[in-house]
Amino acid sequence: MAKLKARTAADASFKNVAEEWLDVRAKGWTKKQLDKERARLKNHAYPWIGRLPIADIGVIEIRPLLLRLVKRDCIEQAYRLREQLSRIFRFAVATERPNGIRHTICAIRCQQMLVSCAGAGCLQFAQ
Repeated sequence: MAKLKARTAADASFKNVAEEWLDVRAKGWTKKQLDKERARLKNHAYPWIGRLPIADIGVIEIRPLLLRLVKRDCIEQAYRLREQLSRIFRFAVATERPNGIRHTICAIRCQQMLVSCAGAGCLQFAQ
């Protein structure tokens, strides 16, 4: 039973769910698009949240991913990453991953306002 729980937790890591989502979406994309989508996750998400169980990821984990891009003035990339994360979390819900994901989806949508405001220059980020 412990082995099954460990395997299930590993299968529900953000990286595994995201890769499964990429595999599903790949059928409708060109190779170039798939490579861009995978590279965005590899560069901006996997190093920080890739190993975390998807159900445990919330605003605390997602906000720094987006702010890192905003601070580098990569506003469009932040938009794309936010949308990509939202799609992955919706996929996790649709494929009946662990509970708690629905709250993260709402949090990601709220982050859009943050990125939009930062792009307009109305926020100052202190570090």
